[in-house]
Amino acid sequence: MLGRHSIISKSCLMSALALVALLVAVGLAQAASKVQIELWTNHRIEDQPIFERLINEFMTKNPDIHVEWTNILDGGDIDWNNKIATSAAGGALPDVFYVRAGTDQQYFRSGFVYDIDAMIKRDADEIHIRDFVDSQLAELKVDGRWWAVPYDYSVIGLYYNIDMFDKAGLQHPTERWTWYDVIEAGKRLTVTDAEGLTVQWAFDNINWWFSQWCEGFFMSFGGSVFNEDFTAARLNTPGTVRALELPQSMAQIHRIMPAPGQASIGRLFFGGQAAMTLDGSWATTTHRLNNPFEWDVQMLPKGDTRVVSATGGAWAMASSTKHPEEAFRLLKWLASPNALRELIVKPIRSLPPRKSLMREWAKQITDAGFSPRNAYALAEQVLLFGRNIPTVSFRFHAAIGAYRDALLSGAISPQQAAYEMERELNNRIQEAARK
Repeated sequence: MLGRHSIISKSCLMSALALVALLVAVGLAQAASKVQIELWTNHRIEDQPIFERLINEFMTKNPDIHVEWTNILDGGDIDWNNKIATSAAGGALPDVFYVRAGTDQQYFRSGFVYDIDAMIKRDADEIHIRDFVDSQLAELKVDGRWWAVPYDYSVIGLYYNIDMFDKAGLQHPTERWTWYDVIEAGKRLTVTDAEGLTVQWAFDNINWWFSQWCEGFFMSFGGSVFNEDFTAARLNTPGTVRALELPQSMAQIHRIMPAPGQASIGRLFFGGQAAMTLDGSWATTTHRLNNPFEWDVQMLPKGDTRVVSATGGAWAMASSTKHPEEAFRLLKWLASPNALRELIVKPIRSLPPRKSLMREWAKQITDAGFSPRNAYALAEQVLLFGRNIPTVSFRFHAAIGAYRDALLSGAISPQQAAYEMERELNNRIQEAARK
């Protein structure tokens, strides 16, 4: 009997193993029959479950496609820009990959990115391209041809400490505020002790004035960064000089903002030691976690007018893809309202790149009882006054940031700064042209 049971057990085991092998073979055959699309993302670890869920949903809706997904962690050990550059040079780009649309157009110009213009125009109604934020189109197209679809859009706003404004008896910033209103309010918000040492600053961290978002600040005063086709710097102009006078006067004349070396610039606002700061639309989560006080946001103050620089992430297809139609289906899915609602709106990160989702993004914040209560101001300024950052392939703002500390400390005049910035930027333009 024991021998018979042993034979039966062995027979059952062999049958089970055969069934498993058959199922594995069928699974492999089914997987092999699907179109394989490789996707690379460059996002935070907390974004991974959202991507995983959306990719699974896409594959369920598109059973003929299998997505092989790799997330290279934003801020991780692998340098994303270097990874894309070396993969492009080696012909190893994935079918679909994340790009920083404001600075990565060179991949399209060099032939590494698929020209999706005809596909976009063919499926324009399905994609609802008229819903994309108008100012962002400048970085999604090259010479009028679509090369990418949007992931998000980012802008700088004015963050302020409600408690400090109320204590000083000041009206909160409004959409009508100019930078001169900032200075006037700042005089009452700056507090010194008996020895004349500043214990509370009106303003912290104007570094964004010298970042890739700088053009909007300069244009608000009639200035510029480049000529129209980005072939030469145009910084040494009266308007740009006026734009550079303002932050220097805040630090050196009115003393409402610390000069370099005076304080821990960039941390004063979080520590309740400054009443106002500049920060990105993506930073509302950071402020909710760090601010031990009531706070809100407002549009950037005006100069002579209001121009707001913005830029965002996007998705592109490799020109080497063997399955352009299937890859384009994934591209459309990633830029769809459904995907963007999950990736951007619900996590309350950055700004959605669709006009129809802007109020929904702000409502997500206010309905939850979170700060900032005036979140829509960040979105509205993009819709009304947005201008995409200059679409050049190199870090143009490094030429401007190089003279920031000398300007803010009073070591050089605004006129000198504009001259040196233009000279440095023209050198970088020429260097980029030689590559």
